[in-house]
Amino acid sequence: MNRMSEHAKTNLQPRLVGFLCEKGAYTFYDVSNPARRRLPANFVGLPVACISQVQMSEVVKTFLSGADGVLIAGCEACQCHENWPQIQAQFSEIGQTLAGFGIEAPRLRLEWIAATEEEKFLQAVNAMMEKLRQLPRLRLPAELRKNIAHCG
Repeated sequence: MNRMSEHAKTNLQPRLVGFLCEKGAYTFYDVSNPARRRLPANFVGLPVACISQVQMSEVVKTFLSGADGVLIAGCEACQCHENWPQIQAQFSEIGQTLAGFGIEAPRLRLEWIAATEEEKFLQAVNAMMEKLRQLPRLRLPAELRKNIAHCG
């Protein structure tokens, strides 16, 4: 039996938000870069100086604002990569917390993308969008909204 996801049944495109290192992946999202034309219209990129600045509350707020997935893309050329152990621990904690609220692991992704890796960036965004299309619509528990109100 072929089971279609709710995204496919309703022909809705999932929404993906990226927290992008401004020295790496964000260069491809910048309006002056032609790579942006190759990105899905339902992808929004937000620049960050370092992905270690991306806090749990920001990721949760992104989901509460309607995102179906979050891509966090750091760059090996700046402090993001120097803080690798801290970032990996932080990412793991965010993933575990989201899983505790029933948000599936494929809805959050961490990538290292340099400013010279246009194809890697496009592949990461498109692969994540395809995975999100296969998942059922995101249903967030009411407790998530209550918890985020307490932590900022």
